[in-house]
Amino acid sequence: MNDKKFKTILYAILGVATFITILVGLISRSGVQSWTFRIIYALMCLVLLVDAIRRLRPFSLRRLPLAVMQLGLVIALAGGAIGSQMREEEELKVFEGSKESFRNLSVTLNDFIMDVYPNGRPKRFASDLVVRTADGKESSGIIEVNHPLSVGGWKIYQYDYDSEAGVDSAYSVLGMVREPLQGVMFAGILLMLAAAVLLLMTSPGIDNKTKPRRNGWQWIIWGCAMVALIFFLFTVLSPQIVSKMPVPALQSPWFAPHVLVYILAYAMAAVSAILSIRLLVARKERREAIGLSACDAFARAAFAFITVGMLFGALWAERAWGGYWSWDPKETWAGITWLAYLLCLHVREKSPEAQRAALWLYIFAFLCLLMCWQGINLLPSARADSIHLY
Repeated sequence: MNDKKFKTILYAILGVATFITILVGLISRSGVQSWTFRIIYALMCLVLLVDAIRRLRPFSLRRLPLAVMQLGLVIALAGGAIGSQMREEEELKVFEGSKESFRNLSVTLNDFIMDVYPNGRPKRFASDLVVRTADGKESSGIIEVNHPLSVGGWKIYQYDYDSEAGVDSAYSVLGMVREPLQGVMFAGILLMLAAAVLLLMTSPGIDNKTKPRRNGWQWIIWGCAMVALIFFLFTVLSPQIVSKMPVPALQSPWFAPHVLVYILAYAMAAVSAILSIRLLVARKERREAIGLSACDAFARAAFAFITVGMLFGALWAERAWGGYWSWDPKETWAGITWLAYLLCLHVREKSPEAQRAALWLYIFAFLCLLMCWQGINLLPSARADSIHLY
């Protein structure tokens, strides 16, 4: 297949995958169970895998990051899709002082522990457990949100308690999870993290015929930097970031790096979007003089930081709830944003002459990021079942 035909197929598949994921993000995550969604994502994985292989021949360091990124994505998605069919997850209610049998395990709850803030909100809830396997091996410990216990091939998570009784809850609700291919997904995540680092270390594989003039766009960069600073401060000063009473799910070592990396992504994406608007309103000759190099650099950095932030969130989710990805509205829009920036990078690399299309795509990707950041709070689907609204 020639490059032109393959490029068209790649753009089409990425565009359709982004569109159908937007529908899932706007309406309901149950859409991921449809055959239409699964077929489109399977085709996307196939096309991205072929593109990753094509990037390695001939080998070029500039083409390597996206090859590794796409290979990691395919491994993670394949592991997740197959693993979801093999995944076993059940809730187990255990009363204090009693023992419950579960598959090859017996679980005894010695004590349910709960601390609350002065306003009554849960500060911490945990279970002091003794778990025995069928062959007599015993494990004990205190599990809580973000601190599961691995026993006999199962991971035990702290899910819930008697919310009406609060600190007087007589039982604990445990999540019993076993997912054989979780290691495959973890390998894909590691590859994507490595690719994000490579993206920041290498220059774009784009042939820009013109170089930006020193005095033509520097003031724009300074203006964008100020906007990025405002964006940074707005995020840092938001109530859930500085809250002195975080819910148990937010009490994790992943919290700080996840938020910090996303703040950097917001800043880079904001600069890229504002530069894109500036270039779109400029006359053709002026746009050619300014060039797209700064826009490309900021968008590339934004994509790298979005990747790291999203994957840090996935690793955090596994520790808290037992799975890397659940198609929660927040996660879905993070995925939409990631796909939009991936499409941007492909268009800039494979169609350097399509400058206006690339500029519009940069703006569209930034709008997706804004939707992920704050817009989902307005969605009925998010207010109904999102675990990211605290």
